[in-house]
Amino acid sequence: MHQTYIPYSRADIERLATDVLPATLKPRFSYFAKLLRSWFHHALHDALEAQKADLAALLDGQATEADARRFAASLESAALTANFQPISEAMLTEALAEESTFRIRLAVDFSQFEEVVFYGRGAEQKEAEVPRLLGLRTTRVTFTNFRTVLVYMRFRNEKALDAQLRGQTVLKLFANVPQADLEMLFPNSQIRMRLSDKLVIGVPAFVSGLIVLFTKLGSALLLTGGLLAFWVGLSDREVAIDQTALVGLMTAAGALGGYLWKQFSNFKNRKIRFMKALTERLYFKNLDNNAGVLTALADFAEEAECKETLLAYAVLLRDGALTRQGIRQAVERLVDHPEFCFDVEDACDKLLELGLAEQRDEALHPQPLDDAIAQIDARWDALFSAP
Repeated sequence: MHQTYIPYSRADIERLATDVLPATLKPRFSYFAKLLRSWFHHALHDALEAQKADLAALLDGQATEADARRFAASLESAALTANFQPISEAMLTEALAEESTFRIRLAVDFSQFEEVVFYGRGAEQKEAEVPRLLGLRTTRVTFTNFRTVLVYMRFRNEKALDAQLRGQTVLKLFANVPQADLEMLFPNSQIRMRLSDKLVIGVPAFVSGLIVLFTKLGSALLLTGGLLAFWVGLSDREVAIDQTALVGLMTAAGALGGYLWKQFSNFKNRKIRFMKALTERLYFKNLDNNAGVLTALADFAEEAECKETLLAYAVLLRDGALTRQGIRQAVERLVDHPEFCFDVEDACDKLLELGLAEQRDEALHPQPLDDAIAQIDARWDALFSAP
């Protein structure tokens, strides 16, 4: 499963990029990396304020459809810059059809939403032990796990919806979410009993029901049946109800009521345990909400842009002029991760935009390191120049 997400921290990438250069360039390259990091921080966080304003209007219910579309477009741009990939509707449908890795089946009513968008980053294959046969044995399963999942939803503003959900906007960030568990991120997900859960409740209920029937209700049922047969004319034998019969009927009614209440309590308690498991799982996976998500996303995007630019510029400084294909191959050998696919087009576009390289025919030629530092310095000076 190839992806453009770089599975290493920015500090690791800076060390990796610095290590490939000659010793004479390393101190200046470290200074260049610091300047570049500051530049991307300003460039990406500057757009954050507009996103926060649009989100505030959505959360307050004051946004128009045009505002909502603008925010969704800016969110998509930030997510793609941060190396998130859209999670398709087919993947969501597949997740709903699969059983959760923590053995709870959920259902989601999509008709309640105006808009639902999921983004995933850092998809990887993992294995886990899943209990089977009421926990008597386990099965090892392989599943796709996302390191980070971004969720954006807007509920319809209709009277038929729950008042807590009507017109609400949801923006959340989660960590380590299996693909089969994506449905648990929906705020309107409903727990559905699995066959094994129904059997756990139903079989004991059936057995205890038979016991109650033959030990507590037998005489009461015979008495009630005789009364009904006499009243409807099926029997001409009058049934006498004395004090003993009344006590028997009351005892049977109490036993029946106690039995039904116990089965209802068993069902509710099992559902409560499932809700507790779901809540605990979400608690440890939730990274941020609303405006905090936008700040985290800007930070992710800053890291991604910085890492891609540093890697591309470092291999150009080391190897000289390279084609885009040559840059991609050099970076992938340097990072050496089986699922990493370098986004060479984006990286090269940034090098050209920042003046760190120039295109001649098919190859990119790097600017000397001191010239590259001067380029970033000049951009900083231009930022704080009076109009």
